[in-house]
Amino acid sequence: MKYKYLSLKLTCAQCRLLGEAWRRLRVGSQPKDVTYNMLGLGFPSEYRPVVDAGLMAPSFRAETPRIMGWYKLTEVGRAIIRQMVRKHGYKSCYDTPEVDSIVKVRVSA
Repeated sequence: MKYKYLSLKLTCAQCRLLGEAWRRLRVGSQPKDVTYNMLGLGFPSEYRPVVDAGLMAPSFRAETPRIMGWYKLTEVGRAIIRQMVRKHGYKSCYDTPEVDSIVKVRVSA
């Protein structure tokens, strides 16, 4: 299934990983900047959909198979996150708005 966001057609996996980056931006009392380097933590195979699409990139080193690493947003990924923030705002991580149009998972307290 594909989702249209910022004139891009995103897959469910891409939306899930971008949703996780958005959640990490909102964790804590103060929102972080979209240029924050540690917005995704996972294996290269898990982040392959967003890396191949140019939405995220490795933060600190080249990807190594079967070793977890941190990922950051690219310019296109930052634009999508900024649009998500404009639409939903920065609220507490525990007061997550429904984002069914972006990620087909509803997070509640």
